[in-house]
Amino acid sequence: MSINQMKQLEASFRAFTETTRHLEEAHEKLTQRIQALDQELERKNRELARKVEEINRMKDYLDSILNGMSDGVVAVDLEGRITTFNRAAGKITGLDADDVLSEEYASVFGQRFDHRSASSIVDHQVTEIVGKQGKPIPISERVSRVTDSVGLTVGTVKVFQDLREITQLRQEIRRKDRLAALGEMAATVAHEIRNPLGGIEGFALLLARDFRDSAPQKKLIERILEGTKSLNQVVSDLLAFTRPLEFKFDQIECPGLIDDVLLLLDGEIQSRGISVEKRYDNGNLIITADREKMRQVLLNILLNAVQSMADGGALTVETSRVDLPPDEKTPLVGKAGRIRVVDSGCGIDPDDREKIFNPFFTTKDRGTGLGLAIAAKITEGHHGRIEVQSELNAGSTLDILLPIREEQ
Repeated sequence: MSINQMKQLEASFRAFTETTRHLEEAHEKLTQRIQALDQELERKNRELARKVEEINRMKDYLDSILNGMSDGVVAVDLEGRITTFNRAAGKITGLDADDVLSEEYASVFGQRFDHRSASSIVDHQVTEIVGKQGKPIPISERVSRVTDSVGLTVGTVKVFQDLREITQLRQEIRRKDRLAALGEMAATVAHEIRNPLGGIEGFALLLARDFRDSAPQKKLIERILEGTKSLNQVVSDLLAFTRPLEFKFDQIECPGLIDDVLLLLDGEIQSRGISVEKRYDNGNLIITADREKMRQVLLNILLNAVQSMADGGALTVETSRVDLPPDEKTPLVGKAGRIRVVDSGCGIDPDDREKIFNPFFTTKDRGTGLGLAIAAKITEGHHGRIEVQSELNAGSTLDILLPIREEQ
């Protein structure tokens, strides 16, 4: 090998060595850069994880706020799909959030969601929303736009309150006002009618003495006396319904009280060919009640049941102890005594079921329509309630629910 070749080889070797050194330095820098990037990526991932955790915590917090609200909240995107449906909205409408989220508002509630009405926050307005059973629910709602960070509309939110309880309270107030007016009228009626009635009855009795029992005039006089007694009973029922109730509470064994009332109705029960079955629980059911007033409750309810079976039938009276869920109308909850009256009579039309405890409502040709109204008033005065189940032409079941002694 010549000297020039040796020099070229040496120069090439030095160049290769230099290149190798540069490559090693570049590799080390690249490795360091990669390590720095890995560290930076790890740090960013930790920050992102913290952000995600914060977002999740914030989402859970907002969900808790939404689900803790007593008002219903429904959010709808621009395509009309439900994006938020809180717990109160489900309670008010009877719908489940899992069943309505991502569904079209129109398909769930049967009406199109108008985003134009939410161009700005508006005052509460009274309207209706369709619930699970397809029945309209009165609500007070407020509708407003949902915007993003740059002010673009991304959806609409509806916040609404259930007005059913308020509506019921207003109806109850109107009912109380009517009863107050009725009470004033009853006092006047008692004075203006009973005095002439007493005179008519007295003169009829005197007139009856002038005729023999077989005389046709005697029959007409007896009809006059029956009419005065009937009208006097109407006035008495009216006064009993409108007067404030005063109770003398005592511990009463229900089976004995029921037997006494059934004995009073025995003649009518026998004449109609009605069979009676009594199912009393093993121990004596003892209720805290006013004996005479509860006798009136049972008499009104049992008489109503007997009269519903014009062509005979079956009457069953049961006593038992039950556990009751909370009820908005009465404080009675937990352990209670139940007197159940079941008849195989004509039943109650569904349209009339909510009216049977209203004063003067009756489906009979004769009667004042005060019997069940008085029974309900007395039962409510005992912190109890009456529940009704009935089907037209298939009989009725009435449950009288009352407080019982603690040891029971």
